Amino acid sequence: MAKKKEPQGVHPPTQRQLTHWQRQALRQRMIALSGIFIIVAVIAVVFSGVYFQWYLPVYKPLQATVVEVNGHKFDMAYYIDALVAYDQLYFSGQTDYLSMLLDTTAQNIEQIELVREEAAKLNIVISEDDITKIITDNSLSNSQAMRDIVRGQLLSDKLKTDYFGPQILSSAEHRDVLAIFLESQSQLDEIKAQIDAGADFGQVAAQFSLDSTTKGDGGALGYKPKGLLDYMLSSTALDDAVFSQQVGTRGTLHDADKTKQVGYWLVKVTEKKDDMSQVHVFGMLLSSQEEAQAVKARLDAGEDFTTLAQQFSQTWSDASKDDMGWISSDTTEVFKDYVFDTNTPLNAVSSPIKDTTQSTRGGYWLFKVVDSVVKDISEDDKTSLISQAFSAWLTEKQTDKSNSLSISLNESQKTFATGRAKTQLSTT
Repeated sequence: MAKKKEPQGVHPPTQRQLTHWQRQALRQRMIALSGIFIIVAVIAVVFSGVYFQWYLPVYKPLQATVVEVNGHKFDMAYYIDALVAYDQLYFSGQTDYLSMLLDTTAQNIEQIELVREEAAKLNIVISEDDITKIITDNSLSNSQAMRDIVRGQLLSDKLKTDYFGPQILSSAEHRDVLAIFLESQSQLDEIKAQIDAGADFGQVAAQFSLDSTTKGDGGALGYKPKGLLDYMLSSTALDDAVFSQQVGTRGTLHDADKTKQVGYWLVKVTEKKDDMSQVHVFGMLLSSQEEAQAVKARLDAGEDFTTLAQQFSQTWSDASKDDMGWISSDTTEVFKDYVFDTNTPLNAVSSPIKDTTQSTRGGYWLFKVVDSVVKDISEDDKTSLISQAFSAWLTEKQTDKSNSLSISLNESQKTFATGRAKTQLSTT
């Protein structure tokens, strides 16, 4: 009988074998780690490129909120689409005019959303099909911004016809009015004296009125119902004054908010370049020659220029104050003859310098109520009254503190938006 073979025992690996295996395992781990490192590095490079070349300069700015209306946020991407839409509507996609649309586009976004919200409260809405038809019929782009612009116009039209139209009376008192807008009380007194001496009201208005409508029509406004004169003449109180004046008599009104195309500078030079190529100028723009002369007298009496500029100047800003900076000798400013005159001493204040390129607020109405009659309101006047009522309603909603409205758009964002809008317009 064969002898049973004893099982062989399992011998533990030798130290030399262990060292070899450990080296192999270490090598495998190093290869694996190297692969992982390379993958991570590639991902990091890709992520870094995306982050710094796309996310930070493009994606993140596009997500920034630039307009907010009662919690409804409009981001930069929407603003750019709206900018493109308005450029296409007003300027046929010509990019040269984008800068003119930057502020008004943000304001329009705010206004359109407010109109939409307020119209909804009156159960006035526009269907998406109506919007689509307008866009299709006029070959407009179909961005959300363009749809909202179309919606805003359709809502405004419907509010006027369905809501404000029925509020306008079919007939009312009309007053036949002559009017002139003048810059100051002293000029008003001079014109009154000329008319009292026999000058024709219409001829005087055509010569002196600072309001384009009354100047062009020789002061004749014709028969108008109450509520229309302020709208026609961008005034705030002329209607009430005219309709409280006795027929056949003249009246006057100080209108502090109406703008006119004239102003008067008081300027002083504080520094000069040796070659007179540049001068450092401080200045203030006053509403009338009368006001400028009064302020000049106070300055001559020793009052501080900047203090009076803050009180009276219509170009004052909290940032630059009355400092107009260094002005070059090739400037087109109307006061260049004074500031670049080598005989002009430093810190001397100029006499009032008239500037018809500047717009200022404030003036005086001289008017005469020629006649009064009750008659039907014409279709043209009714349309104007409806538009005036709509504008007043919208202004009321914009100033209503229960509505939360904000526009957050700085200069760098405007530059970014302009660049993106140009790119979009060039590819359409």
